[in-house]
Amino acid sequence: MKHDTIKTNGFSVQEIDVDAIKFFVRRSRSTRAYSRLKDSIRELGLKQPIHVKDIADWTRSDRKRPDRGYYTYELICGQGRLQAFRDLGLPRIPAIIIDVPEHEIVGRFLAENVMRKKLSWYEKAHLVKRDVDAGMSIDDIKEKYFVTVGQVYKYLRILKQASDKLLSESQIDQLSMNQAEELTSVDAKTQEIVVDVLKEEQLDKSQIRPLVNKAKQLSKAGNLSKAALKASLRDLQTALRETHNTLKLKRLHWTLGPYKLRRLLQDSPELRNTLDSEGVDYSDFLRAASTGGA
Repeated sequence: MKHDTIKTNGFSVQEIDVDAIKFFVRRSRSTRAYSRLKDSIRELGLKQPIHVKDIADWTRSDRKRPDRGYYTYELICGQGRLQAFRDLGLPRIPAIIIDVPEHEIVGRFLAENVMRKKLSWYEKAHLVKRDVDAGMSIDDIKEKYFVTVGQVYKYLRILKQASDKLLSESQIDQLSMNQAEELTSVDAKTQEIVVDVLKEEQLDKSQIRPLVNKAKQLSKAGNLSKAALKASLRDLQTALRETHNTLKLKRLHWTLGPYKLRRLLQDSPELRNTLDSEGVDYSDFLRAASTGGA
């Protein structure tokens, strides 16, 4: 890949392909601040180049992209600027190529971000994995990031089992650690189905556990697909509504007693209309009350 290169103070400034850059650790960002950054880049261009490291000599497996291509650089700092270029559809970005060892990249990341805000579990997970891969002991990692042994192994397990697609699209880091652990208890394809259903059905992230459990059942029966999971979700929602409505009627029954409730249902169109509007079926109760006496 050829670039126009400017040498300055020992560093090379180049225009490089945004898709050739691997994120070091993705950080969650303030939506408002990120929007202002994009507007500034769109109107004025990039004032400060990002910093990257050349990783062309890494193994192919370490440089693999979700689209099966390969990264050539790793980002050291400038995530917001790089993400803005990608979102704006700008193919190339000014970058300073810096040759630094891995431990210094971690140090620069921490220096740039720790003082700005507390690291998320996802950011810590990537840093922990880096240090484990570099041969650092678990005890040293505990001291460095103020985590427990259990957290270290949980971080490593989540990152190992997470879908490459969800990692690259910043889906995993939007979850809590417990939600991410639940999601990554299934294979990568199932994870992607669960997240797609979660987004398309506009469900809260707290619904990941029941969705994963249902996906496991469907997978065991050999019937897992996005359509099947959505259908089972609708069945579950219907069952929950029916249970909710039954509880409403029973609460009225317990509060008023069967005779008063029957009289209210017979003589109060307002009550019947309210129950009808919420889908509460009280016909069985009336029949039982009539045959059983009051």
